[in-house]
Amino acid sequence: CPEEKSLALQGRAFANDMFKNADNIEFRNLKWDKYGGRILADVYIDGISYKHEIIEAGLAREYYGDKKIGWCN
Repeated sequence: CPEEKSLALQGRAFANDMFKNADNIEFRNLKWDKYGGRILADVYIDGISYKHEIIEAGLAREYYGDKKIGWCN
């Protein structure tokens, strides 16, 4: 839906801004995902959790492996 696409574009802009303006990017708690082909990590930008920032901005949700909830009504 158009709303989901708009949120995705906002999320990309948010991420680009945070990463481009960072003085320090740190990856913590690295581990292989359950499929073995990807690496999971907690990302900190200038000491601030990227995960918490993008969730607080309303552009992401935590995911625990269950069925994903769509962004469209």
